[in-house]
Amino acid sequence: MKKILVVSHTYVTPMNQRKLQAMARCGFDVYLLTPTVVKDTLREIHLEVLENAKFKVFPVRSYFGIHNSLRVYNPSDIRKALKEIRPDFVLVEQEPYSLSTFQVMREKKRFGFKTLLFTFQNIFKTYPPPFATIEAKNLKLADILIVGNDDALSVWNKKGMPADKIVVLPQVGIDFDEFFAKDKSEAKASFGFKNFVIGYAGRFVEEKGLSVLLAAMSHLKDLPLTLVLAGRGPYKNQLDSEIQSLGLSENVKFVEGLTHEQMPRLMNALDLFILPSLARKHWREQFGHVLIEAMACGVPCIGTQTDPIDVVIGDGGLTFKMGDARDLAKQIRHAFEVPNELKLFSEQAITRVKKNYTNDAIAKQLDQITDNIR
Repeated sequence: MKKILVVSHTYVTPMNQRKLQAMARCGFDVYLLTPTVVKDTLREIHLEVLENAKFKVFPVRSYFGIHNSLRVYNPSDIRKALKEIRPDFVLVEQEPYSLSTFQVMREKKRFGFKTLLFTFQNIFKTYPPPFATIEAKNLKLADILIVGNDDALSVWNKKGMPADKIVVLPQVGIDFDEFFAKDKSEAKASFGFKNFVIGYAGRFVEEKGLSVLLAAMSHLKDLPLTLVLAGRGPYKNQLDSEIQSLGLSENVKFVEGLTHEQMPRLMNALDLFILPSLARKHWREQFGHVLIEAMACGVPCIGTQTDPIDVVIGDGGLTFKMGDARDLAKQIRHAFEVPNELKLFSEQAITRVKKNYTNDAIAKQLDQITDNIR
């Protein structure tokens, strides 16, 4: 049995730990090194372990975690875990330029494990000292670099990672015992939603394209539509202002405070999910996990015509020209007016997620990747 240690702040939540459970089902002997608490500008998350976990957790004290690149782990916690586990493989799912990644990678020679790094970065970026040096050293120490989207391939090739050492694979998938299609009328009633319900879930920030979505809704006032915006963020006041100026107060509902575990109920209350993300100089959508959550629940998606959004959606929905509110309105109208096609998208969305984006599918690919590391 292959011993693998997964290092990442991503797995402080039971929902994400389901990937580790899938890895254990796939035959890995799984261990997790993760912070006891993760903080960002919007929230604070304390480590909670999945019930009946088939993996062992090593909590680690962390510092300076408000920005992922600056987070460092207590060195004694790292070495204590490595001495006890003696892993064959270490999978570090933190960006290659981050300090905590380097803390783990510098132990490679001492403990003799093979290393896999993960990155979502799909824009070529350079960093000031010491981060550029740290990134270069981590890449040199890595046996495999896993990237979360197709666009990242060329980015990391330019950074010096050989193409034969780069693999495209999502970070976290979903489980169909959590995200699956349920009675839509019951789910809508639990939130008090009516009509045909369109939804967005995620951060309220400019680059997510929510202004484009509101502008599209202003072209659809003749249809009985309700737009649900679930999340929070600094763009909320701007959204309130735009809703008022566009005359959409009766058509837009905000949902706040949902936990990750409550997301399946929200997704099942939607008839259509929209991800209108914009590309910016220093930011692009890196995967769009909410897409596969919606699709697993049989909710067709409409997203921006850009990788990775259009790749993830595939035949599970429609796409529109980035930033084009009229084109987005056209696609929403089409989905509303052609229910048979919407039903087909729903079926295809579920099939697509089962094939490509479950935690079991990801675990199987990780098994193959580690088999091929020499």
